[in-house]
Amino acid sequence: MKNKAIQERKVLDQFISTWTDFPKGRIFKTESPDFIIAVNPKYLVGIELTILHDPEGKNSTSYPSTRVTKEILEAVIMKKEDKIPLYEKKKLNEIWLIITITTREQMPDYNLDNKLSTWLFHNGFNKVFLFNLIDQKVYPVG
Repeated sequence: MKNKAIQERKVLDQFISTWTDFPKGRIFKTESPDFIIAVNPKYLVGIELTILHDPEGKNSTSYPSTRVTKEILEAVIMKKEDKIPLYEKKKLNEIWLIITITTREQMPDYNLDNKLSTWLFHNGFNKVFLFNLIDQKVYPVG
């Protein structure tokens, strides 16, 4: 479990160094969500991390080789959305989801920026990001 916490913190630190609009504040490691950022005593941002995978297990290859598709992103978001009521008990002002791409094989062969600008996902997160850990690139997800 400790190793998972270390890995999650590394991913968050890399995201912070890549996303210039990340809120400043104290970072607390929690379980659900994975982190809470105390921007000030009255403003808390919850951060949930996950790896891009096929939550339905429909992909014949084992994750994390799942490629980015609208259907996969939607399934990952919806699976994590089930936890929002648990997060809300912590009186968070915002809840973010960061979906991490961990291998080059997961990147699609089309322009991801263009696709993400047209894909709409209805969910309870304030912000959703796709984070390409390999290239250190953040894609806001609509």
